[in-house]
Amino acid sequence: MFDRFPDLKLMISHGGGPIPYQIGRWRSHREMARAQGRIAADAPQFDEILRKFWFDTVLHNPDSLALLFKTVGHDRCCFGTERPGSGDGINPVSGRHYDDLKPVIEALPSLDQAALNGVFEGNARRLFSRLDV
Repeated sequence: MFDRFPDLKLMISHGGGPIPYQIGRWRSHREMARAQGRIAADAPQFDEILRKFWFDTVLHNPDSLALLFKTVGHDRCCFGTERPGSGDGINPVSGRHYDDLKPVIEALPSLDQAALNGVFEGNARRLFSRLDV
């Protein structure tokens, strides 16, 4: 699809769903297909294709968010929330709504200020380039 529409921008909601957890399986299946001749030997690696997608941060768990950023890169993630919505429950540990995600993301040690700026605004401006018009 990206060969036919190189400027296509697709966002996968909810942190890509199972992608960060199943990525090893999908890499393996891609390489098995390559070995069997079902895709070209010079076709892009799975991770090259994955970097063409965008992901939102609508996950209610800091460990899941950390894995998402580690797997797809913070530069492919845009801040998202469902408040009010499925994350309206109160986290008994923090006392905040589960999808009060900004402080959760800000507390991740793997993200510096530049990465946070990207997640909270800059990446969305790259994804939705007409925002600056």
